[in-house]
Amino acid sequence: MIRETVLFIFVLLSTVTASATVSLRGDVNGDGVVNGTDIQAVINFIVTSEYDEKADVNGDGVVNGTDIQKVINIIVNEEVYKMPELRIFFEGELSRDMEYLKGSMQLTDTDGSVVELPARFRTRGATAKEYMMKPALNMKLCSADYTEEADSSLLGLRSCSSLILDAMAIDRICMRNRVSFDIWNEFSRLPYDTNFEGRNGTEGRFLELFINDQYYGIYCLTDRINRKLLNLKKVQEKEEGSPVIRGVLYKNGTNDIENQNEPSFNDRLRHRMA
Repeated sequence: MIRETVLFIFVLLSTVTASATVSLRGDVNGDGVVNGTDIQAVINFIVTSEYDEKADVNGDGVVNGTDIQKVINIIVNEEVYKMPELRIFFEGELSRDMEYLKGSMQLTDTDGSVVELPARFRTRGATAKEYMMKPALNMKLCSADYTEEADSSLLGLRSCSSLILDAMAIDRICMRNRVSFDIWNEFSRLPYDTNFEGRNGTEGRFLELFINDQYYGIYCLTDRINRKLLNLKKVQEKEEGSPVIRGVLYKNGTNDIENQNEPSFNDRLRHRMA
C-alpha cells in the first residue's frame, strides 16, 4: 500500500502512457496519448504565461495548477502506471560513512528492457547522510574487473560513468530538485558551445530503487555537473609546480581552487569545517 501511495503522488513526472485518442482531453501535445509529457507541457505553458486551448484542460480560460491536476486524474483513471526499476547489489553494510563497495546494477525500463552492469556504490551528501532510512548514493559504472570506469547511457541520460541516486528523503512529493533543475535548464545556457547544447544543470529520471532486494522507494537517477558536461579541461602544472587553471568547478566555502575536482575534495572540506 505504501508503494502504491508513493506512486500516485509521483504521477506528475511519470513516463507512463494511457490509452487515449488525439482528441482526448489532456492530450496537450497532441501525440495521441495522455502521459507525463502532457503534464510537462502544461507546466511549460504556466512558466511562460502562455495560453493554449489544449493546455486549458478544465476549460476555465486559464492555464494553471488545476489543469495539471486534471491531466493527473486522466492518467490515474485510465491506467495504473509503471516506473523504471533499479536493483543494486553490493557486499557490505549500508552505513552513513560507507566507502565505495563493489557490486552490480540491474535496470528494468517500462518497456521491459533490462540493462545489467558492474558498479560501485557509496553514500553521498552532507545533510542527506542524516536520513539513512532513505540513503542517497553515488553510483559509478565500471568495467567487469572494476579497474576502470565505464560510460553508459541509462534511461536516455547522457553517456557517463558517474551518477547520483538522489533519495529526496525530506521532499515528500519527490520533485522539488528535479522540477527546479528542469525549469533552470529551460532558460540557462553556458556562454560557449558544448557537446550538450550549453546545458549547465542536471538531468534526471525517476525510478523505484531496491537495495539488496529491499525496497527503498522513489529515487531520481541524475547525471552530475562535472567537467565533461561543462567542457572544462583539467588543471595542468608548470615545471615549478604551480597550477595552470583552464576551467574550474567552484564550490563555495573554500579557497582551495586547484583541487576542487578531486574525488576526495568534499570529504577533506567537511573535515576542516567540522
